Amino acid sequence: VSGARIVIEITESVQDSSLADRWNELAMLGGELALDDYGDLHSSIKRLRQYPWGYCKFDTRNIHSIIDRAAIQYCLDNGVELIAEQVETKLQEDSARSFGLLLQQGFYHGSPEFLERIIMKSKVVS
Repeated sequence: VSGARIVIEITESVQDSSLADRWNELAMLGGELALDDYGDLHSSIKRLRQYPWGYCKFDTRNIHSIIDRAAIQYCLDNGVELIAEQVETKLQEDSARSFGLLLQQGFYHGSPEFLERIIMKSKVVS
């Protein structure tokens, strides 16, 4: 697998020292970091600035706070891909889109499935 295809998802609770140690290794492979669950625990604009995140995932229940809106704008200004998590209704989808979160995941878009089932579905379509 090419290093450029690797994205490591980090939750906010990961300590910065352990992340810093691993970031250099990942960067040498061409991989990217994704910050999961922004806004749930220890997030701040400072944390966003510490690493060159490729992706930042926001819970749709939190995107209306001023702090999260500032973080979303920071990501948009710095080329960080935004992902809305826990999108379960049309209203949440529309709200996330209005804030610039075009990539989305959640039950509104589909239920989790086993890889084998996804592969079988793709073969039927091909």
